[in-house]
Amino acid sequence: RTVEETGGRIIDLAQIQQTSAAMNEIVRELREQYVLGYYPTITLNDDSWHSVQVKVKRPGVKVRARGGYIDY
Repeated sequence: RTVEETGGRIIDLAQIQQTSAAMNEIVRELREQYVLGYYPTITLNDDSWHSVQVKVKRPGVKVRARGGYIDY
């Protein structure tokens, strides 16, 4: 799995001096995020992959989410 598949991201730093700016970006992002939960109405427990798509109507909003889940 990649980081993006689980809804995350990587901040690449070229120099150790960029750590403070990266941490500030992470803290700002954590303050501004929402967490949504999804519970399917029917569970098959068949170990199959189910795609999930999250859409928003507000301009300028970025969505980072997993592409789906495995029904265990």
